[in-house]
Amino acid sequence: MSIDRFAQDAAPPWEDEVGAPSRAEQDLRLLHTLAALSESAPDQLLRAVGERLGTTASYDRLRARTRLPNAVRAELKDTLDEWIRRETAIREACVTASHDLTRVVLGMSGLVLLAVRLLLQ
Repeated sequence: MSIDRFAQDAAPPWEDEVGAPSRAEQDLRLLHTLAALSESAPDQLLRAVGERLGTTASYDRLRARTRLPNAVRAELKDTLDEWIRRETAIREACVTASHDLTRVVLGMSGLVLLAVRLLLQ
């Protein structure tokens, strides 16, 4: 089943709730999150994605509550998902290394205690 990245998508069910962010606000939040993660300006990031996709996306229009084109939004979401996958992999590697290091430290401590005990006998 193919997904049409250029078609208008349906509004999420929570959008009708009072106080829920509008779809344009969600797009703006997504863009600002990626800009902060990549340490670049939001308008530059949006321009780069637009050029890569061959579409125009205006930061000023987004701030004026006009939604991003679906292709741009999908590209931003894909980029964020990839960032999250990469950070998750780094976290898992750090946890594994931490457990390995803990085992080494505990083993060394045990050897030190054994050496002290043997010296005292």
